[in-house]
Amino acid sequence: MFILLAFLVQVLSPGLTPVALAMQPAPEASGNATPPIARGFSLLDKGEYDNATKEFDEAIRLDPRGEQIIDGHKSVVWAYLGRGNARLGKHDLDKAIKDYDRVIELDPVNALAHNNRASVYLSKKDWDQAIKDYDVAIPRLPPNLVVASIYNRGNAWAKKGETERAIKDYSESLRLDPKQTTVFLARAVIWQSKREWDKSLQDIQAAIQLDPK
Repeated sequence: MFILLAFLVQVLSPGLTPVALAMQPAPEASGNATPPIARGFSLLDKGEYDNATKEFDEAIRLDPRGEQIIDGHKSVVWAYLGRGNARLGKHDLDKAIKDYDRVIELDPVNALAHNNRASVYLSKKDWDQAIKDYDVAIPRLPPNLVVASIYNRGNAWAKKGETERAIKDYSESLRLDPKQTTVFLARAVIWQSKREWDKSLQDIQAAIQLDPK
């Protein structure tokens, strides 16, 4: 199970439970591109992905070179990020990646674009690329987003059979938030694969204490 992060939009990725995407609240600024960007993020919050895409398309048309700066970023950075989230909401993973690629071309260390693209690569089972993106995103993400991203990177390591690295990420995620039943269970599975029965049992018991159901 992977966790996709967000402030505004809930989506269902292939094979996953309903989760959210990492994105910023609608930015505030004046200028031609601002109204459609603000409307686009508002529509994302409502799950209206097609209409949101149209608004972000309009923002790109109005300021294709990103001459307008909104909240410290070019308007097109916001527009491509928002459109990528809308496309991910529609499960159009390849087009979402293209939009996140464009954000990263314009802003190479954009934590949200790397984080969201990593989530897409997890859905596509491209573990190596997901890890690369998380490596860029995690040091730059705000505290409310980083916990789940560390856990997700641990899942990618686990899928690659890199159990020590998976345990390291699971443990760090639990250090930051020790009330994560899913992470305890994920780490328990790794301990079982390593025949560390006592440690596995401890994690299972911790998960049960958090969620007796």
